[in-house]
Amino acid sequence: MACGTPVIALGRGGALETVIENPDEVSESTDKSARAINLAIQQFEKVEDQFSPEFLRMHAAKFHDDVFLNNMEKTIRRFLENCTR
Repeated sequence: MACGTPVIALGRGGALETVIENPDEVSESTDKSARAINLAIQQFEKVEDQFSPEFLRMHAAKFHDDVFLNNMEKTIRRFLENCTR
């Protein structure tokens, strides 16, 4: 997604938090079979022109290392401030 390219991912783990889904057309699946993967590709091909590369890049930027580290630092600071009160 960081390159503005849609992603087809197994509906588990980090993909559930980071991958954007079109609920009307493409569904999450935890099925790893060849049939399920083929179905996901077919569903994607029906809607692939609806994805905005710029939107995908902006969404992926929310998960960049720098953003993660900055958010983690803020969380730790708030925690430490609450501990000293």
